Amino acid sequence: MTKERVNWIDTVRGIAIVCVMLGHIDWGENPLCVWIYSFHMPIWFFLSGVLAYHTREAAKPALPRFIQRKAARLLYPYFTFSLISIAYISVCLGFGRDTVLLLLAMISLLGISGAMWFLPVMFFSSVLFESLGRIKLRRFLILLLLLALIYAGDRFSPFEYYYAVQRVLIATSFIFLGYYYAAAVAAAPIKKSALLLVGLGMLACNLLLSQTNGLVDLHYATMNTMLRYYLLALLGCGGLCLIGSSLTLPGWISGPLSYLGKNSLIILTTHVNLPFISWSRSVFSLLFGEDGLGHRYADDLVILLILLLFEGLVIALVNRFGTFLLHPKYLKKDEKR
Repeated sequence: MTKERVNWIDTVRGIAIVCVMLGHIDWGENPLCVWIYSFHMPIWFFLSGVLAYHTREAAKPALPRFIQRKAARLLYPYFTFSLISIAYISVCLGFGRDTVLLLLAMISLLGISGAMWFLPVMFFSSVLFESLGRIKLRRFLILLLLLALIYAGDRFSPFEYYYAVQRVLIATSFIFLGYYYAAAVAAAPIKKSALLLVGLGMLACNLLLSQTNGLVDLHYATMNTMLRYYLLALLGCGGLCLIGSSLTLPGWISGPLSYLGKNSLIILTTHVNLPFISWSRSVFSLLFGEDGLGHRYADDLVILLILLLFEGLVIALVNRFGTFLLHPKYLKKDEKR
């Protein structure tokens, strides 16, 4: 993959992580959250499919080795940051029944709260995508079977915690869809200016139609109407990817977004499970009083900027002193070799 492609993917990841933070700042069934939740988690898996397409010709490791690498990149930080969050909560509230429940949630890979569920889902969906891709069947046929299974699970959920299986299947389907999106764009002899217009149109349609399906949540595999869910998610994911790959942003915009995208794992694992959102709200109240700026979304934007300052400090500290939290040492040695 060329450097240009990597850069735009990091930029789109930066936009996605900002949407994740904004969605947690003002969570609820309001127009902003309804729009953000229509695409802000599917796009991570969609981008994984885009990357899978562009690296399809590279030498693939054996499946056990692939699983080992994914576990080191995704499950290892899941456990390290989960333990930090549980330790913080236990210090604040005292060690007791809640601590035990949090430990059980972590061990079960359901995720303790916030966005921690994302890392195990990314792990299992990546492994499932890679495993299914090695079967001697057309990927499109596999995708159709997968969507049929998701539909059946949505209509006839067999047990209460089936959402944990369902969200992995949904995530895997978006990896497939991202793969096919990348293949379609690569095969289409269309100028970047035309792709940009298509992307803007898709994102506009996503914005206008998002309210028709209500609040969805991949965390609990809540799709409301499955057809609308996939249509809106594809409009949002495809639109952002077309815009990101076609539009050349000035450095003062693309630089910070790319930085956030490259460090999105740190943000995902800290912004909710540690008290940075509540601290950001407290700073906002000190600056603007209890009434704020007088408009809900203006307040959200300022709180987001304060949260980004907290997360910038966390990113700097982790990258300087805490890289052992992100990946085991043997993985770094393996990458150097």
